[in-house]
Amino acid sequence: MSLLTATLFTFGLAGALVDAPATTAAPPAASAKAKEGPAKRLCEKLSCTAAQKTEVQSITKELVTDTQPDRESIRRLQRKLADEIAKAKPSEPAIDALAGELAKHQSEMTKRGLDAVLELHAVLDAGQRKLLADIVAEHGVRALVGRRMDGKAGKRGRGPKGAGKAK
Repeated sequence: MSLLTATLFTFGLAGALVDAPATTAAPPAASAKAKEGPAKRLCEKLSCTAAQKTEVQSITKELVTDTQPDRESIRRLQRKLADEIAKAKPSEPAIDALAGELAKHQSEMTKRGLDAVLELHAVLDAGQRKLLADIVAEHGVRALVGRRMDGKAGKRGRGPKGAGKAK
C-alpha cells in the first residue's frame, strides 16, 4: 500500500511541478555553468584540443547515459530505505537487502566510470593523463560527471558545504 501511495504522490508532485510557472530563474552565470557539462569543465582542467574535446564530450555523454539506470535504481532504493527506516520497527534483513542492492548499483557505476577513465586515457597525452590522475586521486571517478573539480564541496549551484552558516 505504501508503494502505491508513494507512486501516486510522486506523480502528483511531478504534475504540479510541470504545471507550476517558472517564477524563479537561475542567475545567468549559474545557468551557463550548468549547461557547460562535465566535458567542458574537464577539458578546461586538461587543456584539451578541439579534437580531444569532441572525444571527451562523447565519452562523458555515453557515461551519463550508461549510468542513468543505476542512478534511477539508487534513487528508488533510497526511497525504499527511507520508508523502512520510518517504520516503528524497521526490519534489519530488509535494510541489509536494500544496502546490498545499493552497493551493487554503486559498484556498477564505479566500474563504468573506470571504463570511461580508460577511454579518456587513450585520448589524452602524457601531461593530460597526469592531470586526470590527479583529479581522480583527489575527487574520485565521480568527478568526471557532475561533481565539482574546483576543490569546493557541495552540490551544483549551492556553493561549498557550510557556506552561509552562522559562526
